Amino acid sequence: MDAPILRRDLLGVLKTHGLQQHWEALYKAGFDTCLRLALSSQLDLDASTGHACHLRFLADELYDRSALEFARLPRLRRSSPSVAAFLKPFQLEQYAASLERNGFDSLERLALLSKAHARSLPCCPEGHALELAFVANLLSLELRCDV
Repeated sequence: MDAPILRRDLLGVLKTHGLQQHWEALYKAGFDTCLRLALSSQLDLDASTGHACHLRFLADELYDRSALEFARLPRLRRSSPSVAAFLKPFQLEQYAASLERNGFDSLERLALLSKAHARSLPCCPEGHALELAFVANLLSLELRCDV
């Protein structure tokens, strides 16, 4: 059985599809996991690789498969007392201090993070910014379900 998309090695997936020549450009732009590629848009991929048609098909496939996995995720907020603890399962905890300095110092405030906010963080590659905004949206949905 395949490993979950959240933990899948993107370079291995690219090799399987004969797209490994795009790895370096994707990695430099922060699209270093399957999930981050799945969250990319056509514009993100065009800007990163210059020719993204085949990558777009792969990203769409990964997105569809990852959506099923997110539906099965346990609720993270209950076991995450801090922003850093919430971001850790997504390997994004390195951005916690920057987020907290910019006013996203609680899970309730992190849930308000937009793509624009994430993209404005210093030293945050595009792929990481997209995933930060995505997990903030997941958190927002979870908070709304708890009401």
